This record gives sequence, structure tokens and C-alpha cells, in this order.
Amino acid sequence: MHRPAAAALAAALAITAPAPALARTGEPVDAPAPASTVASAQPQPQDTDLPELLARATGLWRPPDRTLARSPGRLSWTVLPFLFANPLMGIGGGAAAIGAFRLGSTPATSFSKFESSVFVTSNGQRGLVLRTDVRLPGDAWILVGDWGAGAFPNPAWGLGGATPASNETTVHRTQLQLHETGYRRLTGRLYAGAGLWLDDFYGIEDQRAAAGEATAFSSYPFGTSGRSFTLGATINLLYDGRDSTLEPTRGAYLLARYRFEPAWLGDDTNWRSLYVDARTYLPIPGRRDVLALWAYEWSSFGDTPYLLLPAIGADPEHRSGRGFTEGRYTARDIAYAEAEYRMHLWQFLGAVAAVNLTAPSERGTGRPGALFQTVHPGFATGLRLLLDSPSRSSIAADVAWSPAEGFAFYLSANATF
Repeated sequence: MHRPAAAALAAALAITAPAPALARTGEPVDAPAPASTVASAQPQPQDTDLPELLARATGLWRPPDRTLARSPGRLSWTVLPFLFANPLMGIGGGAAAIGAFRLGSTPATSFSKFESSVFVTSNGQRGLVLRTDVRLPGDAWILVGDWGAGAFPNPAWGLGGATPASNETTVHRTQLQLHETGYRRLTGRLYAGAGLWLDDFYGIEDQRAAAGEATAFSSYPFGTSGRSFTLGATINLLYDGRDSTLEPTRGAYLLARYRFEPAWLGDDTNWRSLYVDARTYLPIPGRRDVLALWAYEWSSFGDTPYLLLPAIGADPEHRSGRGFTEGRYTARDIAYAEAEYRMHLWQFLGAVAAVNLTAPSERGTGRPGALFQTVHPGFATGLRLLLDSPSRSSIAADVAWSPAEGFAFYLSANATF
């Protein structure tokens, strides 16, 4: 589901509503990776998070209750109203809810998380998104959902990494997205999974093409007008050795996902895609800082609808490409890399500095030469506000810049990756 791209943050207010089990114990309660996965992993010290600091300052803080803190039903959640303004969406606003909870009573169970948001704008856009990552007791099963619905004008420039800004057109469409994947542990931190994914775009209209102009978007033959319906399946292999799903400080993450969309399931076309994602987190010796590294490669084959092609910002978690409008570079293949330095400043406050590189392929464009001819850099920096110390749930506020698009502002939940 499309995120409001380059949304300029005008105001934000976090309202944190912890369950009674939010009492602090001073003991680490997130699930550390096994010693065989992360050598010499030590629990991170627990900081005083922002809600607790405010509660202490106002005299509302109470002594910790160790029994409650170990409760398997432990829940913390935050509501975040927001406002934004940009040329595409006009002036808009909405609310986001983020939360973390734990379904197991032992450190073998990681925290689950959810993120949801609803927004409306003066230009008539509206949307509702829910993303979940649920860890069942002992992390034996993982359920990952990405559901969304809404109407949103989507800018498009055509295929490849050399598309000029003059190619831009606005594509109107209404969308329903239902993605659900289940993973079963094979051994240790290794999982196999399968998913059922539905994407239904209808009312697709290229604004410039409707006015009689030829556009790079409408020249693409699949899923660029009327309706585009896909219902397919995924098979997945996952290794998750991170010490936290919300704010990793060590370990590694690997995901390989093959998506197949046969016409006999009801698809308008036959197509397939392969997505491979790798991340690692390196603690800085003598400090509480972390160097986080991320790379993915995403390729599609067959008659892939335009709105489901690999694109910057359209990765499964919609977190890549800070500094770019989602979909600014769309191609048959996308290679992406990012490095982020995460600094611990004080108690509930942290900061980050990041650089990302996006390389779209020229496959299918007819342009001669190497497969990857251009690399587009983006840069970001921002602050992190810790909302819940045991789960490491946080709010991220970033400013980003790219040579192609200038400045953009982002407000999101937890670590970018």
C-alpha cells in the first residue's frame, strides 16, 4: 500500500497507553539470539523511555512489579496524530497506531508488533493500512500481514533508471491489498513459509494519457488502465537471528521470497518475482552505537502489472529509499543497499545517519548497454524516541535528501530496517 511520499511533518503528538504490565524490572525481556547465532551477545542496558520519564516527572510512576512485567499478555501501544503537506497530496492528516506485545512468558518468545494508519487529504486521497508481525510462543510460528485499502494518485515515470522528471504522470487508482504469510520454524532461527497475496487495482487512469498525451506509463502493456487483479502465492525461506524485531542491535536477517501468479488463479496475466533481502547489525566496541547494513535484489519475470513491478520504496515493509518518492524508479530489477549508523544519545533519545543506493535495471526498456547503468544515492538523518524500553518500540522522525528530488520528511515506527 502506497505511503504518503515526502510528507512534510507539521505536527506530531504521541499518546502512549501502556497496559498494567508495563512495570519495569531492569531485566532484559526481549528474546536474544542464541549463542550459536550471535557470538557473545549481551543484553542491552534498559533505558528510561519517554513515557516513564514523563510519568516520573509528574509523580505518576510506580515501583516495578516483576510478576506483571513477565506477563505473556504484556502490551504497549501508541497513537500518533500527524499532519503533512506536499504538491501531490495537498494538505492532509490522519492517525497512526503502533504497538508491541508478547505472546510467550519466556525469553524464547520475541515481541510481536503492529503498525496501522489512516489518512485523508485535501486532494481526495484516503487510505487505511495495517501491518503485523506476530510471534507465537517460543517463536515456533511467525505470521506476517500487510493489509491495506484506499484511493491514491500514484506518480509514475516509466521503466528504468534514466527516466527524466518530465516523464512524470499521475496515475489514479483504488486499491485493495491483502498479503498474509505464515512461517514455521525448521531449526534454530531458520523458517520456511508460504503466503497468499491479493492485489486488486481498479479505476486505473493515467491523467496525462486521458488528456491525449503519450506517456511512458501507458506505453507499458500490463496493468496500466482499467483494472488489474492478481491472486497468487509465495514460498519463503527466512533466517531471523536478530536480537529484536523492533530495534535490532546485533545479529543477521535473511529472506528469500518467490512469488508466482498463474492465470488459473484468476490473474489477468502470468508472472513471477524473486525478492532476496539481507541485513546485519554490528555493535560498535565500547559504545552503545550500531552500524546497520541492508541490501536487497528484486526481479520480476513475465507479464508483471506495472504497479507490482520492483520499485524504490515498494519493498515488503515500504522502508527503502528515504529521499525518493515511492515508485520514482521502477524496473524489471532493483538492486538496493543502505548503511545506517545508529547513535545512542541519552536514555530515550537516539539519532541516525544513513546513506542508500538504488540501481534500477534497463531490462525491457530497449536501452543498449549494461543491465544496471545508473545508481541513485539518497541521504537521511533523524531522531529516535524510545516509547517502551522492554520491547524497544520507538518513533522515528527523519529528514532525507536526494539529488533527484531534494528534501523529504518521514515519520514512522521503530527502526527503518
